[in-house]
Amino acid sequence: RLSPRLTTRGYKTLFERLVQMPTEGNAWNADHVTPVYKGGGLCDLDNMRTLCVACHADVTLEQVKERARERQQKKLKTRDIRTFLSPPPGDKTAEGR
Repeated sequence: RLSPRLTTRGYKTLFERLVQMPTEGNAWNADHVTPVYKGGGLCDLDNMRTLCVACHADVTLEQVKERARERQQKKLKTRDIRTFLSPPPGDKTAEGR
């Protein structure tokens, strides 16, 4: 994203915090490129990026939703629908097509 969206709707609290206390942590956050829950727990620079607090909030919200879907699938013991669209490994019937 080219510029912070702190003044847009939905980020009023983040914007007010930045105006009241203009420090680095209220403007920018460090973010893991590969999320920790997907194995990106190492804090080396190759897996880190800087995001504005609004963008970081959006990325975090999407990750929370993704993890909730994964937990729900695990709880219900359902598989991802995409696994039904591809043949299982070693399936000889699909290889001859």
